[in-house]
Amino acid sequence: MKKLFLSLVMVMAVMSASAQFRLEAGLTLGAYTKMSSEMSPKAGFYANALYDIKVTESASTAEYIEVGVGFYQNNVDVKSQLYVGSKIGDATTNWLNVPVVSRTSIRAGIGTFDVCLGFYYAYGISGKINADNVSLDVMKEDNGYRIFNSHDFGLVYGLGYTFDFGLGIQVGSQRGIVNIANGDAGLSARSRIWKVGACYFF
Repeated sequence: MKKLFLSLVMVMAVMSASAQFRLEAGLTLGAYTKMSSEMSPKAGFYANALYDIKVTESASTAEYIEVGVGFYQNNVDVKSQLYVGSKIGDATTNWLNVPVVSRTSIRAGIGTFDVCLGFYYAYGISGKINADNVSLDVMKEDNGYRIFNSHDFGLVYGLGYTFDFGLGIQVGSQRGIVNIANGDAGLSARSRIWKVGACYFF
């Protein structure tokens, strides 16, 4: 038992020595595919805190596994044919997410070029559709009608450049692969967002 405990301590020490922490934040542009309503992207924001574990390293490249927690918005402008006639409105949804991502960093100039690919799980904490002075809660049953489910899962990918002093820029996207709309109401929707922002390693 003592040897097992010491082994675990050594593993954690090695992981900590080769790990990085990263904070990132920026803007989102949202969309929901397969919805019957006409939609256009609307700006929101995102913020993540990630723990990066180095897996391999060579003179020019390094491989990391990233695990984190964060928040993002998926906002759209809506011509709501389903909910409130044909009036122009907007939809705002807020999500907590847990990304698990593989990152490849390639040495380039005064920093590294980063390529990320992985998965995310998200939990919807709130959301509203507003149109024609009517507001519907999309994450809860409102007047006997629920629009969105609270669970989402999908792919996350992106590109970025990180300077040697720790500051970086990044662009990316999340694509949901499950239907987050209420199937009982005959709806179908998959979440999609585009992201552009900055990050800092320490």
